[in-house]
Amino acid sequence: MQALTNSRISWLDQMRQGTHLEWWKPVVWEWSSCMVLLLLIPAVIGFEIRLPLRWGLMRRNLRWHFIASVVFCLVHVSAMVALRKLAYFS
Repeated sequence: MQALTNSRISWLDQMRQGTHLEWWKPVVWEWSSCMVLLLLIPAVIGFEIRLPLRWGLMRRNLRWHFIASVVFCLVHVSAMVALRKLAYFS
């Protein structure tokens, strides 16, 4: 639902600015991001099970959560850019 809504909003924003944009481009932008996020959910759950962020463990696990958040962002951006390049190449 989020990808559908964001695709439509992105397309409407581009039209409002006077930019002629094919309808499929915002779809690729939004769906590539959402698909990667869905694929990362098991890794996030596994990480949280292994290194939970609870008061008693906060001091020990907080640095690992910081590192994991940077890795998560890098993987998310890299994978969605790769999917977008693949879509634009086709």
